[in-house]
Amino acid sequence: MAKIRKKVPEGTQILLWAQSAGRCQFRGCGEHLFQDYLTLKFAKFGELAHIIGASEDGPRGGGESERYEIDPANIIMLCSKHHSLIDKKEHVATYTVELLREMKAEHENHVRDLLDSKRNQTSVVVFTCPIKSQPVNIEDEGVINAILPNYADSAAHAWHRISVQNFRYTQADWESAKSDIDYEVEILHKKQKSGVKNHVSIFGIGPIPLLFYYGLRFSDTLPGEVYHARRAADGKGNFTWENPDAEPVNYKLETIVQKKGSKVLLLMALSDYLAEDKYQNLVDDEYSIYHITIDNPHPGFVKNKNHVKGFTDKFREALNLIQLENGKDCVIDVFAAVPAAVAIAAGRTILPTKDPQIFIYEIVTGEKIALY
Repeated sequence: MAKIRKKVPEGTQILLWAQSAGRCQFRGCGEHLFQDYLTLKFAKFGELAHIIGASEDGPRGGGESERYEIDPANIIMLCSKHHSLIDKKEHVATYTVELLREMKAEHENHVRDLLDSKRNQTSVVVFTCPIKSQPVNIEDEGVINAILPNYADSAAHAWHRISVQNFRYTQADWESAKSDIDYEVEILHKKQKSGVKNHVSIFGIGPIPLLFYYGLRFSDTLPGEVYHARRAADGKGNFTWENPDAEPVNYKLETIVQKKGSKVLLLMALSDYLAEDKYQNLVDDEYSIYHITIDNPHPGFVKNKNHVKGFTDKFREALNLIQLENGKDCVIDVFAAVPAAVAIAAGRTILPTKDPQIFIYEIVTGEKIALY
């Protein structure tokens, strides 16, 4: 007569759901176990999988099967796909008791670390604008992962979103996009003026002049953090810092040409080299030219938030030096090959009441856009 399997008590099931936070505990999966992504319908999709088999002749079963049959330490919460995978005869040797215990402990420790750590609310602001007619997208999941251990002060549908469509680089497009930025960021400034102390998490991808303007509108009066976009192995946008412990970046400020006059060109060669042939048509003999660069400029040089902070410090140094050497009435044209996060952070560094007038070149069209 076949052995009747014991039912896992309801209290134990609740404990297992809580420990897993409703996610598949298979390493690298983390699938939601309460909602179908295709239909967005809610249901209970999680399955209770035994580490040591529930019966002696089951996957990973043996003499201890009956003893641990309803022990919560012996049950791992999985999606149906990974439950089936670990129990298939041809894969049991791969998914051993030891490995599954590791996965379960690893997942539960991760959930515990997130929930036990100090967490603060943050207002999420997302700016997107097509680049060279190519649409850009910032996925909600990437944002949520980036701001951890903090959490958004509203559901994703209520985040502050600035989504520019059909951008054709005309003057009307520039002004319309700037107006969209003004509207959304002003909401945050009004909250702060009313006494609401809110931290902001700033995400953005778009043409460089608009990213500078986006950062400028935040200024440094709203406490917050700018997040850096990078391409993950799965092809999706990723905003988590690649290496928090990476060595500092050595930013170099150089004077290429010094003239007596009010015309200034500031080159920012961080994600690419800016040789003379790239900017010679932008200047005449009256321009002073300054240069902020790094060794071996390339798009992936930003590894952590300190790399962004290091640049803004050097940018502030450059603005102060330019004004000292060229007078407070000089006009600065910025030609920048920089990552999006650096452009936004640079905008936050600018002080319109103190700094000279600044224009940002758009590489696609060759025109320059006034910041203020």
